[in-house]
Amino acid sequence: MHVFSAADARRAAADPAHAIPVRNFAPAEGIDEESATGTSNCALACALRDAKWLPGARTLTFAQGDAMGAPSRITVRVPADANARPWVGGDYCTVDARKEVGSFPEYD
Repeated sequence: MHVFSAADARRAAADPAHAIPVRNFAPAEGIDEESATGTSNCALACALRDAKWLPGARTLTFAQGDAMGAPSRITVRVPADANARPWVGGDYCTVDARKEVGSFPEYD
């Protein structure tokens, strides 16, 4: 389950500097909570575009993992054209170390 606030999503659509707080839970898979889920955030960004919440192409930042002490910031570049590929990348903190910080490779 990928949880977000509609109010934060609308704010980010108007203010690209606003990060959308999200949380991702997968208890059926034995994962209480995930600290960084690029795939889910990309799907959410595309769903927001398809629902017309985003005016054209946008770069959105998602804040995930804060509640579990493993903050990550995931960036999704959403093209205006639904047939074009989005881009996903960002910074993370591993759950086990909680001190290691790195960057996701860029995907498109």
